[in-house]
Amino acid sequence: MSKAWLFWLPLLFLPSLGYEQPTPFGTLTLADFLIGPYLILVYFGSRHPGAPRKKRVDALLPLLLVFLWWATISTLLLPLRYDYATHHPLWFGLLKLGKLSLYGVAGILTIKALPHDEKRGGFYWSLLMAGVVVGVTLFLTQNSYDELRLLEPGKSTQVYQENPTSAMMSILICFVAGSLLAGNGTSRWRRYASIGLVVMFLGFIMAEGRGGWLAALAGVLYLFAHVNLRRTFVASIVGVALVIFAYNQFPNFKEQVDRTLQPDVTYLKKYQVGVFGLDDGGRWVILKAEAPKVLDSPIFGRGFFHRGGLSGIFLNGSHNFFLQMFLETGIPGGLLILGIFWRMWLHAARPVPEAENQKLPARAALLAAFVVGLSGEYFYGGTTLFALLLAYAPVGSSPDTMRAAGRLSLLALRYGSRQRAPATLHTRIEYPANHNHS
Repeated sequence: MSKAWLFWLPLLFLPSLGYEQPTPFGTLTLADFLIGPYLILVYFGSRHPGAPRKKRVDALLPLLLVFLWWATISTLLLPLRYDYATHHPLWFGLLKLGKLSLYGVAGILTIKALPHDEKRGGFYWSLLMAGVVVGVTLFLTQNSYDELRLLEPGKSTQVYQENPTSAMMSILICFVAGSLLAGNGTSRWRRYASIGLVVMFLGFIMAEGRGGWLAALAGVLYLFAHVNLRRTFVASIVGVALVIFAYNQFPNFKEQVDRTLQPDVTYLKKYQVGVFGLDDGGRWVILKAEAPKVLDSPIFGRGFFHRGGLSGIFLNGSHNFFLQMFLETGIPGGLLILGIFWRMWLHAARPVPEAENQKLPARAALLAAFVVGLSGEYFYGGTTLFALLLAYAPVGSSPDTMRAAGRLSLLALRYGSRQRAPATLHTRIEYPANHNHS
């Protein structure tokens, strides 16, 4: 029972098979139905004897709870601040907060369930399987169920949502690649991870999320800067070969690359988008329009996921998660989100006693998550947020040695002060008569 959650975890990354449930408050995916049983399994898996009392994730919890508290207050103030005829914006925001909390709790419990090395080995396999499941599905279906005819003739649907899945895969790819280059996991796991990474990459490009591609590139460049030259060279050759293969074999990937690097100049001028002649999807224009609005409501923001209507901000968001948090939860909420990312980054830098090198994979995944957050709002809940917490899990589950060392030093100081002899007390040493004093 204590390890059952390791087998359930990859199921959360299964496609919805075209049977998503649209609701007035968003679309329910298959993962939203499977997360409940996972919470039960991982809860019992996290309750085990011998676990360290303080873990690094415990230093993260106050920031998470304060942000949740502040976002809730900001959202509950909606009926007082805006004259809506119904309470739909309020319920919408509260349900979004509920989804954020649901996947956040799932991630925290997963971290709590990783105290021992033997379970950490199983975690590596589980995480690799999750990435391979997504990669294989995307590659075989090209992110469309048209040809499988699972739906009505002529009705098209995606296997996964493009941008969120691309963001999630960028985090998983960077973590698996970092673990492989750092020599983490067993030799058997590393052999299968090498093959799994190729499968994940080929599926990754089918998601067609350019923000995820850029984030993965940032994480991979971080890895190359921190491993030896031989590994960098081999990995670079493999990566370039895969990109060339995908560019020549998959028309959708080629179209997205050409659209970005060689966009239609008329299109850029018409919609006033683009940076240095590249198609940025209008991110820079949106950023300039939305960023000044933070000062219109700097304390409480507009309310969590309060967009369009009377909020004064774009209905489709700013395409920047961090800016969106400043807009929706005010400067305090935005700073708390940045503080959470910063604390995770610092935790990854601390060595784990008698364990593997967790700094390389964790920081590569965190960098990818930060970069992808600059191009879209992917951390409101769902598997993208869950993937971020999974990449942090080996680091967060480690004992908080800094706190432990601080407590030991304090105890030693107190004990030493009690045992130390007063300065005025002198001890007389008696030597034998035949002792040589020299």
